[in-house]
Amino acid sequence: MTGLHYCGQSWRIETNEVGAIDADEVVLAAGPWSAEIASWLGYKIPMAWERGFHLHLKTDSAPPLGRAIHDVDGGFVMAPMQKGVRITTGVELADRHAPANIKQVNAAIALARTAYRLADPVESTPWIGRRPTLTDSLPMIGPAPNHPGLWFNFGHQHIGLSTGPGSAEIIRALVAGRKPDLDTSLYCTKRFLS
Repeated sequence: MTGLHYCGQSWRIETNEVGAIDADEVVLAAGPWSAEIASWLGYKIPMAWERGFHLHLKTDSAPPLGRAIHDVDGGFVMAPMQKGVRITTGVELADRHAPANIKQVNAAIALARTAYRLADPVESTPWIGRRPTLTDSLPMIGPAPNHPGLWFNFGHQHIGLSTGPGSAEIIRALVAGRKPDLDTSLYCTKRFLS
């Protein structure tokens, strides 16, 4: 998407792929890009990004892991994979475009090596995931405060795959003019806007 404009009674979505699309209603559910797109319309949404890192390592002569191991104190998980073990970190809050900070994954690997024999990394660079989060850790789900026909559905942190279907059901009910099956006041889209 390269543009989003309200044209009095309808919306125009501009894309490089298919050109302009006109719609009566638009759901803004663009993950980590949602706050940026909403800013095109004047919304200032306090979004940050939870970043987590993974690195896949070969196992040395250690017996294979039969299950994932979560080291709560160390803040990492070791998970068995076909080619070895994947070390996953907790999250850090950072800007979406901040340079990778691999100190956390390196520290997790060092701790994991004290408990399990690990060899060289499978990949040369750790994987990095960026998940949109709002300052109160709850998504924004509902009508945009200042634009009819615009709906917000974003800010699900790193659990969007599991909470996305539920929030889609909420949006579906709201767009259809029905009351959702659960109380949506916690997800109010006006809570950060003055």
